[in-house]
Amino acid sequence: MTKYSNYRSTSGTLSRQEREKIHPIWRGIGLILVFLFAVMGWFGSIWLLDENAKQHWITIPSNLMAKGADELLYVKIGVAIVIFLVLYMIFQFISFFILRLFGPERYGPMDIPRASWKGSRKDR
Repeated sequence: MTKYSNYRSTSGTLSRQEREKIHPIWRGIGLILVFLFAVMGWFGSIWLLDENAKQHWITIPSNLMAKGADELLYVKIGVAIVIFLVLYMIFQFISFFILRLFGPERYGPMDIPRASWKGSRKDR
């Protein structure tokens, strides 16, 4: 054993790439959530525009109207994108909160503790 080699045996230990590899099921779940949020955004935009027609919350400008069968197509797409981003942001905050509560510790056993500075602030 040389001076700079690891003293632990290599049998039974995983390399860093193997430890950080994401299981394929999580990629599939993420893809399903992207499609689910997009569909929810589309139907949410349709619902919001129908309610806007009944309640008259916001007047939609005429230059946002499309020519063709569906005049509110551009508005529906814009509102669907906004709803998609809001749903994604809410899901991210929930997952960050759960990871913070139940995730691994911030510092591992090989990390040194934070240095506490015991000095006074000097004005120059």
